[in-house]
Amino acid sequence: EAHYLALRTGRELLGLVLINMDHTYQNDFRAYLRHISVKNLDNFGLLLKLAVQFIWDNLHADTIRVDLYHYSEEEGGTLKASTFIKEALSM
Repeated sequence: EAHYLALRTGRELLGLVLINMDHTYQNDFRAYLRHISVKNLDNFGLLLKLAVQFIWDNLHADTIRVDLYHYSEEEGGTLKASTFIKEALSM
């Protein structure tokens, strides 16, 4: 059961979200935010808020899971999560 949400202005696609329900988790009804992308980072927070609102209003999930991917810093090679995305998720 996949749900695709598009953020548009007129005919222009500004962002895309993929959500499905996590049926592997047995303790509650959990939505899984699988993908979120935007053409302009200024729209990331708005699209994230709209996706969360859609989940609460339409999927009636108890919890929401989001995977946060890490990347290697150029110097030192340590793994690091995007500060921008972590701040947006802290809503």
